[in-house]
Amino acid sequence: MRFLADGIDFPDELLRAHDEGRTVFFCGAGVSRAKAGLPDFAQLTEEVLDHLGAPPDNKARLFHTASGKIETDYGIKGLTTSDRVFGQLRRDFTDDLIGEAVANSLRPIEPVDFSAHRTVLKLATLQTGELRLITTNFDFLFEQAGGRRLKYATRSNLPHVEFNEADWGVVHLHGMVNSDYSGPENDGFVLSSAELGDAYLALGWARDFVRKILDRYVAVFLGYSADDPPIRYLLEGLQQSKGLKNKAYAFQSIPDDEAVAAWDEKGVTAITFRTDDDVGYDRLWLSLDAWTQRSKDPQKWRQSILQKAKKGPRSLEAHERGMVAHIVSYEDGAKAFSSFRPSLPSEWLCVFDPYVRFGEPRSIAGRFSGGPIVDPHPRYRLDCDASPRAPDDHSPRRGRMPEEAWNGLEPSPNDLKSIQLNQVSFLRGYYAEHLPVLPIRISHLASWIAMVAHEPACTWWAGQQNALHPDILSRLRIDFDTQTSANTTQPVADSWRTIREYHALKGEDRDLSYELKLRAKATGWHEPLAREYASYFAPYLQLQSVWRSPIPPDGRRKLRERDLVQVAVEYFEGIRSVEVPDDYLAPLIGKLRDALHLASDLETRYSYDIDICSIEPDERGEDEGDDDFHRQYKLSGHVLHFVGLFRRYAVLHPIEASGELRSWTTSETIFGRLKVWGMGLLDLVPANEFALLVCSLDDESFWPFKGNRDLLLGLARRWVEFSDADRSEIGRRILKGPTKRKKETRTAYKERMAYIVLNRLHWLASQGCAFDFDLTAKTERLQQSAPEWKPEYALKAARSLDGGGGWVRTETSFDEIKSLSAEDIIPHILSMDRRPVGRLVEYNPFLGLSTDQPECALEALDAHAASEDEFQPSFWNTFLRTDIRKDDDSSLLAQIAQSLLKLPNQRLAQIALSASDWFEKHGEALKDQDFSLFDELWNRLTLALVEEESTQRSTLVREEEEPDWSTEAINSPAGNLAEFLLSHTLKKTFEKGEGLPDQWRLKAEQLLSLPGDSRRFALVLFGYGLRFFYYVDPEWTEEKLLAVLDTNYEPEIDGDALWAGFFWRAQTPSAELFARLKPKLVERLQGRPTQKRQHMEVLSGILLAGWHSKDESSGERLVSSSELRTFLLQGSAEYRRHTLWTLDRWAEDGNEWSASVPEFLRDVWPKQKSIRTKDISARLVELALSQKANFPEVAKLVTGLVSRVDDDRIFIPELRKSEDSIALQHPDELLDLLYAVLPESVSLWPYGTQAALERIGEAKPSLRSSAKFIELSARMG
Repeated sequence: MRFLADGIDFPDELLRAHDEGRTVFFCGAGVSRAKAGLPDFAQLTEEVLDHLGAPPDNKARLFHTASGKIETDYGIKGLTTSDRVFGQLRRDFTDDLIGEAVANSLRPIEPVDFSAHRTVLKLATLQTGELRLITTNFDFLFEQAGGRRLKYATRSNLPHVEFNEADWGVVHLHGMVNSDYSGPENDGFVLSSAELGDAYLALGWARDFVRKILDRYVAVFLGYSADDPPIRYLLEGLQQSKGLKNKAYAFQSIPDDEAVAAWDEKGVTAITFRTDDDVGYDRLWLSLDAWTQRSKDPQKWRQSILQKAKKGPRSLEAHERGMVAHIVSYEDGAKAFSSFRPSLPSEWLCVFDPYVRFGEPRSIAGRFSGGPIVDPHPRYRLDCDASPRAPDDHSPRRGRMPEEAWNGLEPSPNDLKSIQLNQVSFLRGYYAEHLPVLPIRISHLASWIAMVAHEPACTWWAGQQNALHPDILSRLRIDFDTQTSANTTQPVADSWRTIREYHALKGEDRDLSYELKLRAKATGWHEPLAREYASYFAPYLQLQSVWRSPIPPDGRRKLRERDLVQVAVEYFEGIRSVEVPDDYLAPLIGKLRDALHLASDLETRYSYDIDICSIEPDERGEDEGDDDFHRQYKLSGHVLHFVGLFRRYAVLHPIEASGELRSWTTSETIFGRLKVWGMGLLDLVPANEFALLVCSLDDESFWPFKGNRDLLLGLARRWVEFSDADRSEIGRRILKGPTKRKKETRTAYKERMAYIVLNRLHWLASQGCAFDFDLTAKTERLQQSAPEWKPEYALKAARSLDGGGGWVRTETSFDEIKSLSAEDIIPHILSMDRRPVGRLVEYNPFLGLSTDQPECALEALDAHAASEDEFQPSFWNTFLRTDIRKDDDSSLLAQIAQSLLKLPNQRLAQIALSASDWFEKHGEALKDQDFSLFDELWNRLTLALVEEESTQRSTLVREEEEPDWSTEAINSPAGNLAEFLLSHTLKKTFEKGEGLPDQWRLKAEQLLSLPGDSRRFALVLFGYGLRFFYYVDPEWTEEKLLAVLDTNYEPEIDGDALWAGFFWRAQTPSAELFARLKPKLVERLQGRPTQKRQHMEVLSGILLAGWHSKDESSGERLVSSSELRTFLLQGSAEYRRHTLWTLDRWAEDGNEWSASVPEFLRDVWPKQKSIRTKDISARLVELALSQKANFPEVAKLVTGLVSRVDDDRIFIPELRKSEDSIALQHPDELLDLLYAVLPESVSLWPYGTQAALERIGEAKPSLRSSAKFIELSARMG
């Protein structure tokens, strides 16, 4: 937690320990140096040497000088420490003289700034007013800063820690100066290595005193470096005697990774702070001073932060949100947060929940809507948050949430320490079927959630939780159904009803129908299984997030329920594949009908409308596709499944089925549609009942959008059975037409009504239905309102409108245009209906003509180009298609080239992509046949690229800020021309250094002179052939290509394009080119992250191959082991991952690369702790498991290079292979490897690990008694 925005991040455990009076401060020279300006150990040593007049050749001075020089020149600290210098001084000078010199050097210069000492005194003073402070400083500035007579102690009167837990005063552990700074107090100074050795090792009086403290308290080291003699002796002495019982902390400036590591080695956690800016060490003292405000009265400080929290998280800075997060991380803090009145804003849930805090940036209007994109992280981030994961590093479960993101809503280690019996599950009894109660801290937060449930932000948060503990739902005190709370708006009340219904009706995590099918097959059907079948047929609710805003609504616009929660009605489709025996139809029909009633209710409330397909399928013709998907989708599939069962039921039990059919109400869309279908098409009720039903339908049901087919089929089937009166009534109802829509003009209504009525009347007439009125006269009258209506329109009146799908077929027959003149062909095709509505066919006669009669097609293109009609590039693009031009003879090639030359530049530019693609495929043949024609067309194409800006772009739409140069290049005219030069040149044989042909270089330089991206597209292709060009013509390659990689070359983006082609080729360069590129490859390795993501895999492979390859002349590796190790250290984690992945891929068992794996791990792979991430550790284990031939050696090396892998994204595929025999062949090495990498939680172990452990025990039973095997077995339980 930070007290200041740019301050120190204090560990929560330290702050809590300090609140509880469990800390002891140890203060070193840095405290007195910070503000009072006293010397540190090195400066003190220098001043004492000068005071004593030690000559330049004095051994103590030589030690001190040498140590300082080594630290300055090489950054190596502590080689010769001050205690050794003082030990040498004791050989030349008396203790009195040394003591006098030390005291004199520590005399402060007036006026003294005591602010640092006063800050420490405040922190070291308990809330009861007693002081507990230990210092190894000799000065008595603490006593002076206190402004009162403070107790102090030295060696002779150290406090008895076991009897006096509070009032120690200031303990000068290594002695202190006397009052006039003329020497030490009676106990003297502990300065030299001998004195320190006595204190901490031989006699151990200081060690024993400190041991008693550290066994009881949390130590805080301030003003020390890890290499200071007091720290070295104090902590190393303790480590020799069982180490530290409690945590210890030390404040350490960064960047100084070695110092942090040194503290870590001593068992101390470094609390780091920056000093490399203008703030410097003030950051430490400002942060400590801010801490004192809390230390006076932690409860009062907590209340002041909660008072700020009233403003809501968006109004606070990240470190202030961090303070609130710190507070709710503990039981008492969560209770205070929950009890605060008025209740704190529910938007704090967005901070406490990392799934919201690190949610995906989206439009607040929904994922597919317009409007600005909002990233929730800047609004809710904590100061301790790592950056969100990059898009290519998203976790399947956690999204862009970092591994260690703070989560205030999940049990923390502190919560688990105080677990109670009612907070765990039982095998039997009450807690075997009831959820355990929440941990106390989270229970307080649940109470707060209940208090703020009326707020939209709380409802919004609850509306995206797949599961909520029953405690939260049961604690809601607001009666949303009756809306008793004045603060509750209707959308909030409605949303909570939806949330409660979702939790009541949410489905299983998976479709269990298959398991039901297996049980039915094994045991046969029975009543419980039938009930289970009906339960799976019932709909369930699922939360929807597609349209959700990434942040809760802020009240700036009218609140709607869908802004807070969105659910969809879903169905288990697998239940439809379970066969139901005839014997169980009768008991099931009622249950399934009830399930559809529930579906009707849910769909009415949660879907935009109830959309079910027609009951009777369409009779689809050729090119009309199929409607299977639409008929099986969600509700439609369930309704049709019910229809299928009901048909069977009607055959077996017609009387009962007719009663069931009559019971269905038309007020529900589903059953209204089913009743119309059943009465019209099943022989279950008399025709007059159906007629009565039809006449009683409301306007929407009589003129349905989707149910029209079932109604018309029923009318046609039973028309002859109707009485004259029924037919007359139905006819009048049809003639009446649908009602007028709101805002529909009278003219538009009359036209729409006429179309619908005419279609229905004429379709029924075509099915043999006679009317008692003159259809012709009625038709003439209605056509006055719809003059464009035609009788053939009625043929589709009974189509279902369900929609169809399938592949669109291309019809290339050109019979229709065969007899046309050349100038009429294209205009005629343009006038055709080439994509008829409702048909899955596209007519493209010009494609057929271009394929079978290309000369005729070319004449048509020339004729149309010569006309004044608008130019049609699509016809040229069709004609020049690679698949139909591949077998053209030389005569036709020449004709095509001449036709292209006839086009003006503007038109040639419009077909530049297809024309350049044709030229890339056929340019070589054209050159051999007629060089002048070839050359002229080349020049025209390049001129079009210069003059017409549209040709300088790729056809690939650039969706990201960083271009994908390779893909764009091969989809561009310039890229096609460059590919022509490249592909035909690569096929030829050249001697080393022979040089490229003049004509080739001329054309290549034309492309390299193109404007804008066209030049870069050419560079991509030339980068692809970089190794070849450098071999044949190094001078030209250097001047025209490699020059773009120089640091001072502008624009830099040209170099990106060349690199894109080079990495696209993914070929290890020759030794000479490698030497030229190596510095640039390293620059690329350290370049922009986006660059690294695009090419890191190839770059890692090239550098790895360079390590494995040797220069034939010198025998040296192209990349030395030390160089590659440096690259791996300086590169990104992504680069290291790719290097291991590449090595694993190349090192097939037993090959040359496999033999190099041990050398790579031993001599190249970095051994630093910082490299041993969970991801890298998993990759190393995967590499080891793939090396069957040399597994023992590789496993031993990997075991020393990994840390535990406890991220659920990581898995080790090799352990999934049941046939793996490593456990049987090398059980010792595999056990060591698994022990080093497996996490504490067995739930995160890779699949197959437990079986591997069993095989290890089988292969070598003696290992079962080893400590590692026993511990891993214990974790499994």
